[in-house]
Amino acid sequence: MSEEPDPQLLRWFAESRAALDDAHFTEQVIGRINRARGPLFRAGIARSVAAASLSGIFMGLAAPLRLRLRRAALLALVGAAVTLCAGLLSP
Repeated sequence: MSEEPDPQLLRWFAESRAALDDAHFTEQVIGRINRARGPLFRAGIARSVAAASLSGIFMGLAAPLRLRLRRAALLALVGAAVTLCAGLLSP
């Protein structure tokens, strides 16, 4: 296989390139980003963090009863801390 660029392929590539950085395109992208970061997005983050935290707490409480893990309380505490940090650091 030759390492020389195919002239027909280069020509098709040059013909198909469209400018994406015009003002209208940029405004559309920024508008979509701003809509995505609205109050519903933030409420979804809060719901996810709360659900993950409660799941971790219940898992930590149930683990000694079901699985008889030795350091289950510490595991639940670390899991809750990681979940809380992930929620606070999310955009």
